[in-house]
Amino acid sequence: MPLLARKITVAKWNFDAVDKPACTPADAITVDLKTGGNRLSFWRIPDNTMVDDVVLAMVSSRQQLAKYDIAAVDEQTLIDAGIEFVKCPGETLVEDMRPLHQDAISLDYVDLGNLADAVIQGYKQASVHRRGVLAVAKIVVAAIKSGRLDESKLLPKFVAEAVEKVANADADGK
Repeated sequence: MPLLARKITVAKWNFDAVDKPACTPADAITVDLKTGGNRLSFWRIPDNTMVDDVVLAMVSSRQQLAKYDIAAVDEQTLIDAGIEFVKCPGETLVEDMRPLHQDAISLDYVDLGNLADAVIQGYKQASVHRRGVLAVAKIVVAAIKSGRLDESKLLPKFVAEAVEKVANADADGK
């Protein structure tokens, strides 16, 4: 079952108190489900094993270390709810991830409720994943070392910060 993944902020959702989309905090929708041109960006992945790939795709375009909360929601649930998707190349420096990007299109009020419900269901099914700053740094450094991420296309400050985080963690035995 393919999943559609995007970055959210878990703290905005108040998952413990939310049972239905009508109870979703407004900030969760206005920030995490913010649309542009009635579109919303997703990464289509086969399963949760590719969450780190989604993090890498996203952090490579932002080039700023931060924690990442990734919601991976069931694609079929959204399709069954009438949400349409179009493939569009992802804006990332990770070449093999570009074709996995797609946008939900022509979104309206009802669609946002269905998307919020899918995120809530994903959380209940353990399909919301947190990667702390150190984990993100390790993902970046591993991608540079393997050649998946071209260091020459990255900001030197970003690379230095990631390398330093990993080196300090290794020195501390983390």
